[in-house]
Amino acid sequence: MSARILVLGAAGRLGQKAAEAFRDAGWIVTSLVRPGGAARAPADTEVLEINALDHAAIGKAARGADVVLHALNPPYTDWSRLALPLAYSAVAAAETAGATLLFPGNLYNYGSPLPPIIDENAPMRPSSRKGQLRVAIEDRMMEAAERGVRTIVLRAGDFYGGGAGSWFDLVLVKEIGRGRITYPGPLEVAHEWAYLPDVAAALLRLASVREALPRFASFGFPGHAILAAN
Repeated sequence: MSARILVLGAAGRLGQKAAEAFRDAGWIVTSLVRPGGAARAPADTEVLEINALDHAAIGKAARGADVVLHALNPPYTDWSRLALPLAYSAVAAAETAGATLLFPGNLYNYGSPLPPIIDENAPMRPSSRKGQLRVAIEDRMMEAAERGVRTIVLRAGDFYGGGAGSWFDLVLVKEIGRGRITYPGPLEVAHEWAYLPDVAAALLRLASVREALPRFASFGFPGHAILAAN
């Protein structure tokens, strides 16, 4: 019998790529999108149009799922207001279903300047509101893990590839056809990039071995640390 995954935010860049990766690997995929977003959901998946803040509706949608992927990502203008409530929805869905929760972490948690070595044991010292919220989200997930919700965090740098929507394509290479690149930061500072299809493949791999992992497991995605000055 095929495993099932509920992808929360399947119309987004990560959600789409992850849903496609799981679908292509033979999983039964349910794509949850916001009302009116069905056209952007991955093909050959079950599509549900649900308000992601409706915990009861999402809990119902999660029934029978083996894995819940939290790929909900509100616009930056609403991020501070919605990030935690959306995380609560994802945790509630996984807990209701008895499913493993997958979450794509990022580097905001570590603050500025970043530690010289970033691995699973690097201390988290957020220096921004977004970083503090990211740590709060993962704290809630750790609490859920203590209640029995198996949770896997895959931490990566900024996405590129797999469609438009990141500042890589919106800013950095927007005018590459004219021979111009805009780099929004010091050229001598390394920046972490993560190729989105590879991130989706890593999520699939982690979901496939979830039963062998600790109740709360956090992994770093080995992307590309680039110095623009080079």
